[in-house]
Amino acid sequence: MPKFVSPVAVLAAAVLLLTGCSGGNAGDGRPCETVPPELLSAIADGANDGPAITPVAAGAVKSAERGDVYIVAMSFTTPGFEDEHEVGVWGIGGSLTPGSGPLVAIDSFAAEFTVWPHQMNGEEFSVAEDGVDEAKACLEG
Repeated sequence: MPKFVSPVAVLAAAVLLLTGCSGGNAGDGRPCETVPPELLSAIADGANDGPAITPVAAGAVKSAERGDVYIVAMSFTTPGFEDEHEVGVWGIGGSLTPGSGPLVAIDSFAAEFTVWPHQMNGEEFSVAEDGVDEAKACLEG
């Protein structure tokens, strides 16, 4: 008897893949946060004039230094690049809900592939930002 994969099963698997980690910790005791697929889409919607980016997975932590900011590490694919997956780091103010606050590009990959600024409310963000390594650990774990 042939086996069929229902569209619901495929959709459920895709949602699980795109939501990233949850329930673990970032290595410093902070919990890894679940990143909703809508936020990944919002980040990707800010792609620059270059090739489009397709989110693959993400991990996030709440910043310990900026109480109203979440740091999001997202792996993504883009046509024309040799590596299978690139990883960029973004920040969002408020919550992990798209539109809850401004989005910022934190590292060079985020800046290279999207138009999101490096500043939020006049404050500059950089790769040395608290939570960058922890969000990447959530992504990898």
